[in-house]
Amino acid sequence: MQKPKLPKNESDRLEALNRYHILDTLPEQEYDDLTRLAAEICGTPISLISLVDRDRQWFKSKVGLDVSETPRDISFCGHAVADSAFLNVPDTTQDARFADNPLVAKDPSIRFYAGMPLKTSDNFTLGTLCVIDHQPRNLTEKQIRQLESLSRLAISQFELRRSNATRKAAEDALDEQYKREVLLAEITQRIRQSLNLEAIFQISAQELRQSMNADRIGIFKFDPASNCCDGEFISESVIAGFDSVIALKIHAHCFGNQYASYYKEGGIQVINNINEAGLTDCHQDILQRFQVVSNLVVPIIQIENLWGLLCIHQCSAPRHWQDSEINFARRIATQLEIAIKQASLFELLEQELLEREKEADARKILLAELQESESRYRSVITSMSEGIVLQQADGQITACNESAEKILGLSADQMRGFKSVDFERSTIREDGSIFLSEDHPAMVTLRTGQPQTNVIMGICKEDRPTRWISINSQPLCHPEQTSPYAVVASFADITEQKLAQELLKMEAELDRVRSLTDGLTQVANRRCFDDRLQAEWQRSVREKQSLSLIFLDIDYFKLYNDCYGHQAGDACLIQVAQTAASQLKRPADLFARYGGEEFVVILPNTNMEGAIAVVELIQHAIHDLKIPHEASKVSPNVTISLGIASIIPTQEQSLEDLIAIADKNLYQAKQQGRDRFYCYAS
Repeated sequence: MQKPKLPKNESDRLEALNRYHILDTLPEQEYDDLTRLAAEICGTPISLISLVDRDRQWFKSKVGLDVSETPRDISFCGHAVADSAFLNVPDTTQDARFADNPLVAKDPSIRFYAGMPLKTSDNFTLGTLCVIDHQPRNLTEKQIRQLESLSRLAISQFELRRSNATRKAAEDALDEQYKREVLLAEITQRIRQSLNLEAIFQISAQELRQSMNADRIGIFKFDPASNCCDGEFISESVIAGFDSVIALKIHAHCFGNQYASYYKEGGIQVINNINEAGLTDCHQDILQRFQVVSNLVVPIIQIENLWGLLCIHQCSAPRHWQDSEINFARRIATQLEIAIKQASLFELLEQELLEREKEADARKILLAELQESESRYRSVITSMSEGIVLQQADGQITACNESAEKILGLSADQMRGFKSVDFERSTIREDGSIFLSEDHPAMVTLRTGQPQTNVIMGICKEDRPTRWISINSQPLCHPEQTSPYAVVASFADITEQKLAQELLKMEAELDRVRSLTDGLTQVANRRCFDDRLQAEWQRSVREKQSLSLIFLDIDYFKLYNDCYGHQAGDACLIQVAQTAASQLKRPADLFARYGGEEFVVILPNTNMEGAIAVVELIQHAIHDLKIPHEASKVSPNVTISLGIASIIPTQEQSLEDLIAIADKNLYQAKQQGRDRFYCYAS
């Protein structure tokens, strides 16, 4: 016995096989139909769809055999895969490779084998569609061609399976991304509208835990005087069944010594399983104390100091953290940093104002302190991720932070002294129109004294893609005055959110196209036909233009299905539909599946002569396909019958009149012998 050789591309071939996720799956009707059809065509008691794995051949579908797999070393299909070619063994007892093979010498006593390779579009042979007999024999050329056609149908099923799985994964990922973008937008909005850190932390923890399906979300704050060794959880959201850690005082000298500097530099800790992470005893003891099995920790930093940690705990089981989850947690932590900075800044300003109001010369001292506060404010906003711009009453920009420079693509020197209105040629609205100078939020606030929130603006520059920002503007007023002496404009880069929205719109458009497409033939479906015919009818009535309609039917298609089976019938429908549709040359023309084996063509602004020319093109193209049809009563190949209707619609007529004429003419074409068209205008 000769063992099958390994293909030169074996490792790549196995990787390609695993990409289809089909090994060890349950039986499926589509594949069983193919093996039954192969057995019937070749007249054999056994037929298999065999996939050759590393050490075995596994049968996705089988007819006439009870086992679901056999060792690769004794497999016939292994030889076909090694050579990537059709393998025909008329008599196994006369072939030195197989004469003493256990599958020949014992059950199932193979005497004849023919295996057609299952080749992917990237030329990897996954296995075979094979037929087996207990008696020596040979296949005819026709049987071999039909076996090859069935092997291509099997590969098409594999590709469809992978395509559906890929699309489902992409849809799930897009849906998850959208939900997280919505959550991030909600948290960002709450931060902008509130200075209540306790409420912001609680809502963020609760929403983040639900979004990431985590067991516990905790916000941990360090004691500033402890060198990152002492602290407590100041907010948490935890599911039932696991302990709360809220307000629990924690001392961990190992953290300050070993991990604090890493987190200060923006490092993130990702642990899929604490028992496999090589942690120090001190660190592992703390995590076990909180029932943590897997965790994701993102630092919360304030002006280069480690303020605390955003902790995501999985307590029930180990967990592999995805890159998208890590990135999302980082973005949430960034928003919490903004909230802390914002609250600290306004708390500082409020305390200063209260203290100065107690003094005798309140106005003078308060004005001086406002200048100091503004200086402190500038130092604080320097490190914020949101862009901050300070504009005086005349609209001139006097200060900005680094984030504003990055988002706008302009240096501080380029902006200083300019007004918002000076940039109007490079700013647009969401509909693409230019942002008028008087509508810029900073200018509106200076003019009205009213804050502006969530104004969307696009920043355009020739050397980079358009970036989108969401702007808030807040007036700064002296005590007892209503007119602002300056305005603070803050803005966040929302380009990623806009891109996510565009992706959702594209997915919606794809869904709309799918709803108008026939799932089998991939041409327009009945719904699309009805909508288009209604529109073209009304247009033709208005413009007094000819409108032609063609009904097309595959001759004796039921006999074709009875002869070759429904799988082959579906393949015939696809080939006829795609070929006929390709003969239409104008974008306004429509080829659609009307139902079953019947199709329809809409030809706007086309008279009878033009419709006949299209019909002749379609007929010749179908003839050229030479699809065998042994059961046909008019031709050895597949043919079609066509009925043509062409009128200039009027208000007194209805589109049902046009359909009735085309349908009646199709009937006449069939009555006159089929494989022809009929175009009598009644």
